Amino acid sequence: MERVLVAREECYARFALLDGQDGLLQFLSHVRSTVPHYLKFLDRNNAPRLDDFPPTSKGAVSDRPEDFVSLTPTPIVETKTSGTSGSPLTVCHDRASWYEDTYYAWARICAPELRDGFQFREVALISDKPNVQECLTIVPELQCSRFRLLSIRGLLNTPGLAESIDILNCRSSLLVRHISRLASNGLRPHTVVCGGEQLYDDQRTIIDQQWKCKTRKCYATSESGVIATECKEGTMHITPHRIVEVLREGRLFKSGRGEIVVTNLFNWKMPFVRYRTGDAGNVAFTNCVCGVSGPYLEEIRGRDCDCLHRRDFETLSTIMLSLGIADYSVQMEGNTISLAYSRGDVSEATMVSYVSRKVPLGWMVYATKLPESYWVAKKSQRFVCDKCERIKTGPRQ
Repeated sequence: MERVLVAREECYARFALLDGQDGLLQFLSHVRSTVPHYLKFLDRNNAPRLDDFPPTSKGAVSDRPEDFVSLTPTPIVETKTSGTSGSPLTVCHDRASWYEDTYYAWARICAPELRDGFQFREVALISDKPNVQECLTIVPELQCSRFRLLSIRGLLNTPGLAESIDILNCRSSLLVRHISRLASNGLRPHTVVCGGEQLYDDQRTIIDQQWKCKTRKCYATSESGVIATECKEGTMHITPHRIVEVLREGRLFKSGRGEIVVTNLFNWKMPFVRYRTGDAGNVAFTNCVCGVSGPYLEEIRGRDCDCLHRRDFETLSTIMLSLGIADYSVQMEGNTISLAYSRGDVSEATMVSYVSRKVPLGWMVYATKLPESYWVAKKSQRFVCDKCERIKTGPRQ
């Protein structure tokens, strides 16, 4: 507990520093003078600007991670990325960054409820990762409510545990997979926050119909923390202390469509400056009726998206939903579609026949039926964005 209190003090001290007049300048000066990667080529004679820093990819960080860790001798807390787009990356935090990422993040995620004066009892993060270490702690930023990290197995197998949960944070595919059993166990959340993967329209519909609750999106990464959260009006507001730009045709822009590039001002131990997420989206500015003004994200599409469609034939999610299939993964190469799925009483031959009738002439469809256990601790992956545009022709007549 003492470690948490010290980290909380350092976290709020960093808030004060970043919210000051020279917060961005101090962050960039720290990065330029203490991070080996930037020591190699940035000019230290003039005041640093964000434009001095080129975009950085996960590949560059993975090749030499030690070059991106500040030389400042501060305690380190390590976390790991999910490894969806390759090998997992170890992310280093100092105490302030760790507290912001672990505790204060809930104030960002639950900002609409805090503004409405909602009285919290318990918030829960549900995981299906192997060997997840369940815990119970107190979050001062949420009226000192309880926070639980739970395994999906623990939540399903412990009677009465679900009944006190007000705010549920979970991957949408995991929640939909177990939604009937969770409801029968007494889970009746006030709000469901889905993050860690794309929230598809068909998944939101299933959740809304089950509980008649508020279902919101949260866009976060292990490297940059909580980047944007959805308000009650449906706007994905970019969180404070994150600078979001878009990369388009080799240039960075403050607004418009492109690859989402994030600068996390809060992590001074392993600063991710202009970090390429691999996700696509649109940055715009708004005076939202919820009371929050400033930049927001829309049309977020991850490294996977629901793009197998033109106006004259069905979306892939419509096809799969009609077959009773919620868990599936699709990849494209040239005019070949490879589909893996589980659930639903649908044979591989039937799947190939059915999907083939929905796609253009000349396309090859392959299907593999997998056990449901295949999807444990995996993100929902429906399509790779940059390959979806290859569908140019109309449907088979």
